[in-house]
Amino acid sequence: IQLMLSAVLLIVLLICLLLLPLENYTRAMTFVLCLCMIPSSLNLGYIFQAYEKMVYLSLIRVLTQGIYLLGGFLFILWFKDIFYLAVVQFISAIASVALVLFFLSRLVNLKWVKPDPVLIRKTFVLAIPFVVSAFLVQIYHNSDQVLIKFLRSDIELGWYGASNKIIFLLLAFTSYLNAAVFPGFSLA
Repeated sequence: IQLMLSAVLLIVLLICLLLLPLENYTRAMTFVLCLCMIPSSLNLGYIFQAYEKMVYLSLIRVLTQGIYLLGGFLFILWFKDIFYLAVVQFISAIASVALVLFFLSRLVNLKWVKPDPVLIRKTFVLAIPFVVSAFLVQIYHNSDQVLIKFLRSDIELGWYGASNKIIFLLLAFTSYLNAAVFPGFSLA
C-alpha cells in the first residue's frame, strides 16, 4: 500500500513539475529527491519499535546518515555540483531499506500475508488526521521560502535556504541523540 501511494505521489509530483515554470535543473533535482519516497515506503523500521529493538533502529540511522554525510561530501568534492546530493540521498535511502531488511531477517521470521480490505479501510480512516497534520506541517515549514521567492532574488532565497538547513541540521542533532540514548533508557 505504501509503495502504491508513493508511486501515485510521484506521478502527481511529476505532473506538477512539468506544469510549474521551473528550470530543468531544478526539476531534475526535485524529481531525484522525490524518488526517495519509494525506498522510504519500503522501510519496515517500525517493526524494531514493536519488538523494542531500538538499538537496531539507532544503528541503521547512524549508518545511513554516515553514508549520506560521507557520500555527499565526496560527491560534491568530485563533481562540484549540488545535484549529486540528491543522488546520495537516494543511495542512502536504499541503504536504509537494505539494512532494515538485513537486521529484520536476523531478528524475526517475516511472513507476508494477504491484506484485509476492511482493516486497510479502517487504517486509512484512522490515519487521516495524521496525514492532514503532516501535510500542514510541511506547508508551514516551507511557506517562508515560497513567500521569499516572490519577494527576493533566487540568490537571496538560496542563502536563506542554506542558513535554514544549517539551523535544522543543528536541531536534528537532538533527534539523533534521542534515537541513540532513549533505547538505553528503556532498558534501565
